[in-house]
Amino acid sequence: MKRALTLLLALLMLWTLAACSESTSDRKKDSKQDKTSDTQKPEETEPEAPASNLPFEFTYKGLKLQVTTAEDYEYNAEEDNFDAPQGKYVAAGCSILEGEAPTGDLGGLYDCLKMNGYEPASIGTSGVMSLVSGQMYVGTETVLTFRFDVPEDFDAAGAVFTAD
Repeated sequence: MKRALTLLLALLMLWTLAACSESTSDRKKDSKQDKTSDTQKPEETEPEAPASNLPFEFTYKGLKLQVTTAEDYEYNAEEDNFDAPQGKYVAAGCSILEGEAPTGDLGGLYDCLKMNGYEPASIGTSGVMSLVSGQMYVGTETVLTFRFDVPEDFDAAGAVFTAD
């Protein structure tokens, strides 16, 4: 019985060594793979577009505004309804954070807000506006959309806003 148990333990030890050991050919393959991975060239990446400064906050006539989005926009006269030549634009979404002003005062935003030196070609409003004594007012529930006329190769990812 002792001999059988000794033989069984010896076989178990041999089996364990065989299962856990690694052949020299396996080690050579692994070292070759390590060397090739070290000598591989890193992938070339495209140059990054200039960083945008969104969200951009500014004040205008008692309103605190924040430009939150800038997206490339292709104007098609048959589909869109604003008076401008067909072509590429950047549409910038702007939220009113604080304040209230008559819609008639928004005309000055053409001279105030600039994107990479460009002035808005048009300004649109959406959302809630209030009527006070026959005058329309914009407030915190109103969203302004600025459309900037830009060259065909302009990328909205590089939109940098300034305000005078």
